[in-house]
Order: sequence, then structure tokens, then C-alpha cells
Amino acid sequence: MPRGKIMIAVVVLLGVLCAGGAGVYWSLKHVPDFYQQALAEKVDPVVRKAAAKKFVQTTLRLVDRIQHEDAWSEEFRQAQINSWLAEELHQKYEEVVPPGVTEPRVQITEGSVLIGFRYEDENFQGVVSVRLRPWVPEPNRLAIEVESVKAGVVPIPLQDVIDEVTDTFKTEGWHVEWQQADGNDVLIVHLDSGGIEDQPTLERIDVVEGAVRIFGRRSSSSTGTDSPMRMSVLPSHSEAE
Repeated sequence: MPRGKIMIAVVVLLGVLCAGGAGVYWSLKHVPDFYQQALAEKVDPVVRKAAAKKFVQTTLRLVDRIQHEDAWSEEFRQAQINSWLAEELHQKYEEVVPPGVTEPRVQITEGSVLIGFRYEDENFQGVVSVRLRPWVPEPNRLAIEVESVKAGVVPIPLQDVIDEVTDTFKTEGWHVEWQQADGNDVLIVHLDSGGIEDQPTLERIDVVEGAVRIFGRRSSSSTGTDSPMRMSVLPSHSEAE
């Protein structure tokens, strides 16, 4: 082959490799639109502090209602959640934030909750986004369906995430299990308190545009919810292997 053609082939190959590497880099460094918008949103510091305080007050009011009322409900709004994440999470609860995670924000759409945050370790620096769908398949069973987990636009395998989340919940004394819905992994958190009479019972979660609403009562007399039961048992990972 003539030397000129060899040089052209080498240049083309290098160009393809560089383009491919740039594509992978862009994919990992891509920042989701919802996260860009959340960080770019200009909110008066006084207004943001007030919204963060409102989130805390709503949380405390819910706790009080659960303890003293026969039926309870509460609404948590996106703006209040993001204000609290910006104002108080790292300042007051840094010890519970996973290492490497900064600037978490949420976007609540009809049926789903998007969570974005910056993550940095020795292998990756960029934005991770998670799309979750919470619902209540039966009283005191909280289902959290993992619709997607991405670094940039690249999907992240859930094996390590599943194991770590399971270990964390079990360490804190929660009974959890993993099932499946429509091909997605679903974390089931059991909220029962060991047969205690008149215990609080979570009955329903509504995820609407811009807000999450939760409903419950002091007894487990309810026989079901409006949420469809869509899950099938997910084999343990040892069995799947």
C-alpha cells in the first residue's frame, strides 16, 4: 500500500478514536436539563430560607399528626424541598450525606421524582440523575421503583446500588426487599412496627406536578389502595448469577 494511503488511514483511525472518546466524555459529563434549571434558578436568599423553614415545619406537622390524629395527610412541594436541600442538608446533616455527593436537587413530575446531584471520586466527576416512582402497593408497604440511574446520559448498572441500599436499610433496622415492576427494580420498605396496635399506617402516595402527597391513618383497617399491584418477585442476585 502506498505510504500516502497508509498515512490517510492512520489519520482517519485517530480521528474516529478521538471522536469516540469525545463522545464518551460528553456522555459522562452531560448535565440533565432539569438539574441545570434547578441550579440556575435565581431565588432570593430570604425567600429560599423561608421555603426551607416551611419544609421543616411541614415535616414536623406531619410527625405530630401521625402521632395524634386518626387520619393524616401532607403535601411536600418541590420548591420547598430544593430550598431545604440548598440551605440545610449539608449545613446541618452532612454526616448522613454519602461521600462525594454535593448540590442535590429534585424535580417532581406526574408520577415520578427526578433526583440529580454532583458526584466526585477518583474515577468520576459529573452529575448523576435518578428517576424514581414511589407508590403504596398495600398498607404500610412503600414501593420505590427505580426507573433509571445515569451518570451523564450513560445508564449505571444497579447491582452495586442494590446491595449498598439493602445493607444501609438493614443496618438501620428496616425490613426491605427487592422486587420487579415492568422490568424495573423496586425497593419495598416494610413500615410495620412489629404488631403494635393502633400503629400509623401509610395508605397512599400521590406524585403530582411539583408535589408529593402522602396519606395515612392510625389503624390498618384499609384493605387496599388506588395504586395497582404490578410487581413480581425478583430473584436474589446470587440465584440470578
